[in-house]
Amino acid sequence: MKKVIVLFGFILITGTSFSLHAQNTYAATITEQAGKMLQAFVDADYETLINYTYPGIVDMLGGHDGAVELTKMAMDGVYAGGGVLDSVYLGEPGNVVEAGKELHSSITQFVVMTMPGVTIKSASTLMAVSSDNGEHWTFLDIKQLTPELQAILFPDYNEALILPEAPPVEYMYVDSDGNE
Repeated sequence: MKKVIVLFGFILITGTSFSLHAQNTYAATITEQAGKMLQAFVDADYETLINYTYPGIVDMLGGHDGAVELTKMAMDGVYAGGGVLDSVYLGEPGNVVEAGKELHSSITQFVVMTMPGVTIKSASTLMAVSSDNGEHWTFLDIKQLTPELQAILFPDYNEALILPEAPPVEYMYVDSDGNE
């Protein structure tokens, strides 16, 4: 009986170690690729940014070229209005779940921008999706993911995926002298 308990414990520990190793492996890749996406945003490299955007969203924006053009127009408007990108950074990736033929996870991105008279700190929970067993990840902001859109884009959605709510946007207003 003692051998059975020891064997069961070994299997349990080994299985847990494998599962944690897989999660850690995916976490590193998700963080690396989300970082490349954010760097592309900082560099105004919208081609690369769209390469890391979930294909279903890219299709809805008119395909790759359409998505690049819309992103460029939106950001040109922000910068023309005096917007300055102060910083971007990432949180830790969430759990990874199987969903049909895909892997799904999440990661939070933080963006700090200054506009005339206000500094804006926003956080967005991104859903990370891989259709090639974790080699390449694409991302979409879950604010876009209505239940209807989720049903269309992710018919095999796994409810075990934890998509944390992003904290509310923070605004810090300053006067013309830079005082809060």
